[in-house]
Amino acid sequence: MHGSSCQDHIRRVTNGDKIRAMSNEELTAIIMCPYDTAGDPIDIMPCVKNGNIQEFVAPEDCKACIMKWLERNVEDDTRREDKKRNS
Repeated sequence: MHGSSCQDHIRRVTNGDKIRAMSNEELTAIIMCPYDTAGDPIDIMPCVKNGNIQEFVAPEDCKACIMKWLERNVEDDTRREDKKRNS
């Protein structure tokens, strides 16, 4: 039989596709802390949210913080970054 099978036309889902399809709640389980700016390659980084180093943050608090960051407007972060650079 000539021609291609249906399997030849099935698009394979990449890891990137899977991540782009995730909800914010699902992303909180896999995304790294957006406030992790210490820069040292150690196993557990302290929380540096708002510039205040905290030695321990409960996982549920960290997930709630990541959720807030995911839901925040990009323009707000861009303005904040510009302000830091110009200081």
